[in-house]
Formats: sequence, structure tokens, C-alpha cells
Amino acid sequence: MNSQRPFKRWYDELPALRAAIEKMEHFPVESQVILARAISDFAKGGTVGASKSLDQISPAKIEGLLKSERRLRWYDQNLQTYQAFKDFYSLEGSYFQSTAIRVILSVSYLEKNVVKALGIEECSKFVDDIFYFDNSKIIKIGTELGVNITGETD
Repeated sequence: MNSQRPFKRWYDELPALRAAIEKMEHFPVESQVILARAISDFAKGGTVGASKSLDQISPAKIEGLLKSERRLRWYDQNLQTYQAFKDFYSLEGSYFQSTAIRVILSVSYLEKNVVKALGIEECSKFVDDIFYFDNSKIIKIGTELGVNITGETD
């Protein structure tokens, strides 16, 4: 039996998150940095902020963090997005899921509104806000944006 994970990247397990990160790659750097800042700030409230020692992190996560030092992915090329995705990857369980939902919604919002040339300040405020809304507000926003935040595919 093969004990390896069937996914190439850490975010592939959630199709909606994978799609959001792939879309984010094509955003202007300014939009990527807005989202990266929000991810890092939000992650500080999770296990990242708790300064976990290596013996508290799973071996697979340690391996992934060490691989990230090679900086091969698009988000590794910018210091802010590199740190944000490293922080995001370090999260566990429900805090990871909560962050994933907020990334998915933020990418959807930015995709729809940066194209409409809304001011970057307005987009930045929305992304900052979405990372601090409670779950009921997140579900409502997801419905309004027409985003599937369950991670299930149609």
C-alpha cells in the first residue's frame, strides 16, 4: 500500500483552494501582497503565532517547510507571499480550513473587482475585513459572491 499523499502540492487536497491560488498567481503583485498580508496577519492567531517547536509539527509539514526554502513556486519569489504561504501551510485543522475559506473568498472578490478597476484601497479594506468576519458572515459573503466555500466540486 502506498502511504504517500496523492497530492502534489499541499493545497491540492481542496479543489476550491487550489483554484483560488492558481488565480492569485495571475493577479497584479499589488493584489497578491494585499492577500499575503491578510493571510500572515490572520495566521498569527493560529499555530504560527504560538511559536510551535519542530517536535510539535508533523514530519510531513517539517519536510514541506524545508522544501519551501528552495523557493520553486511562484509565491516563493516575493518575500511577502513566500512568508504568507509558509504561515498558511503551518496551520493545522480548523484554523487551516478557516484560512482557506477566507483565501477563496478574497481571491473571488479581488478577481471580480480588480478587473472592474475598483481602487486598490477599497479592495484592500474588503480583504482585511473578510479575514476578521465571523463564520456566519463568511457564509453570507460566499453566497453573495457565488463561491463554493465547502471545497466540494460540482
